[in-house]
Parts: sequence; C-alpha cells; structure tokens
Amino acid sequence: MKSKKLTALITSVILSAAMLTACSEGGQGGTASANTVPGTPGVNAPVTEADRNLKLTAGEWKNIQWTPYSHQYVTMEIPSGWTVEVTDLYQGGQTGSGTLISVKNPEQNVSLAYMDFATIYSSLMKEATIDSFFRDAVAGNAQDVSNWTVTGRYQTESQKVFAQTNSAVLDAGVVTADWKSSKSDMEGIYSGCVESSLGMYGMYTIVSPISMDVPKGTMANWSEVLTRIMSSIKWTPACTARYQAGASISNSSGSSGDSSPIMEAWENRNKSEDILSQKRSDATLGHERVQDTVTGDIYMANSGFYEQYSSLGGQRYTPITDDMYTQGYTGYISY
Repeated sequence: MKSKKLTALITSVILSAAMLTACSEGGQGGTASANTVPGTPGVNAPVTEADRNLKLTAGEWKNIQWTPYSHQYVTMEIPSGWTVEVTDLYQGGQTGSGTLISVKNPEQNVSLAYMDFATIYSSLMKEATIDSFFRDAVAGNAQDVSNWTVTGRYQTESQKVFAQTNSAVLDAGVVTADWKSSKSDMEGIYSGCVESSLGMYGMYTIVSPISMDVPKGTMANWSEVLTRIMSSIKWTPACTARYQAGASISNSSGSSGDSSPIMEAWENRNKSEDILSQKRSDATLGHERVQDTVTGDIYMANSGFYEQYSSLGGQRYTPITDDMYTQGYTGYISY
C-alpha cells in the first residue's frame, strides 16, 4: 500500500513538471529561417516598393526535419533539435504509474506529454473528470502555471463507446484550456480517461493522459506537428514485458499513439469562440494577421503593419477575414 501511495505522489509531481511547465520562455516569436522577397504577384497585385522591402520569416513549424528517436521503452519520430525525456514510474504492479514521455521544443515553448496511465490521489482532484485531473492535480501542482481555465470540452464517439463498455470509467474526454506562465499566455489540448479501479485506496487511475501546450494563438500552427509525434509513439517489447500477464498499457499491440480523439475535438471546437479568442489575443499581444492574395498564405505582423504597407502602395497583402483566424499562419512579415 505504501508503495502505491508513493507511486501516486511521484506521478503527480512529475506530471506537474512535465505536462505544463515546459512553456515559460518567450511568446510567439518565430525562428528566422529565411528572409525572402515575395514572388511574382498576380495581375491584381502589382509589385511596389512596399513589396520589395518586405521581410518574410517562415515559422519554425514549416521548417521541420524529422528524425527517429529510440529508447529502451519507446520509439517515436521527433523534430530535429527537440528534447525527449522518458521517465519510468512503473513499480511492478498490475496497475499504477507507468511510462511518462515528454517531448519539448524549449525555444518555441511547445511541448507534448503522454503517459500509458497514472495513479493519482483522489484528494488532488475536486471531481472525477479529466478537466479536474489537469486543472487540480497537474496544473494545481506545477510551478509557474496560473489561471488554468477550460475553454471547451468534448467527448468523441470513440471515447463515448469506451466509457459505455467499461463500468470503471468515470469520465473520458478532451478539453481545451488557456493558462498563463510568468512570461507567456498559453493554450493547450488535454485528453484522457478517469477510472475508479483504485477507488478502494482513495485513488483514481488516469488512462492515457495527453497534454499539448503551445503559446496562445499558435495551436493551429503546431497541432499537425504534435499529433504526428503522438501517432508515431510505439512501446517496445521491453516496456510491455514489465507488466504482469493480464495487465496492459494503453494498447497491448505495442502502438500507443492514437491522436484521433484530439484531432477530432480540435476540428469540432467552437470556432466562433475560437475566432473571438484569437482576435482578443492578437490585440492584447500587439499583432495583426494579413493574407498573401497570390498564394493564400497567412502571416503574423505587428499591429500597424497593414496601415504602413498600404500607405506605401502595397496591394498584395490584405487583412484576413474572420474565418481565417481558425487557420494556422505560415510565418511572420515585417519591414
């Protein structure tokens, strides 16, 4: 019993550190990979002096080189230069804390954390929901995390079926949330399942908790990258062999990275609310977005860019329409 309680406490602390504290540096600044002059514009967008002096910087999510990552317990595909931590929390029992995978891009404040399952004291969660797990047990015990607030809650069809066929499941869902660090406004997508299988010990089992955290307003840019990492995760035989016969991790076949619930929830989010949120965020951070009328690409600029650009006779770049706020942007534009 003491071993299980110790496992629960360790899991809570490590989850707090790994799932929500990788993102305390900087804001939405991109990595300057290439400054280029716009290409030949269309008939209705003549080249002007305003265009010739522009600087376009591609966002880092557009310049990723992928590389394989191999560990004793897991293999996956990650962007070159990103860091990976694999923490073994397994202590030999059929249930309890397993393997925590944390993948980070510290320079861009982007992170993904995934576990096969976790064991958490019931007292750390105010209610038996996935919202409460991330809000109370994870964010509530993490350093430099404040105002963790749910912005949307979803339950996909696969999660509904899972909950209906397993009497121990108390909640299964995906939530989106905003939060703050000391230096950044952040947003994230969080998924998992709460089970009562350890209820007799005053604990919950959290199955497949996943968190994806990015600077506010950039989830549309990074979601494809993060879900690709998630989908590539595979447990090794050495990892699965630690579990007793009859026990299993998230997927006994050895492939654990099903990102479809997160992507389904992201695609079905309340886009009207998302548009308002992105517009408020841009205004607060002093940004505005413009579209390239030739290529259709969207760029982030500092507030006042379009007024300056148009006053110089520029016609190629125009303010985006409201529906474009739910799309990712290609990079940054400036003089």
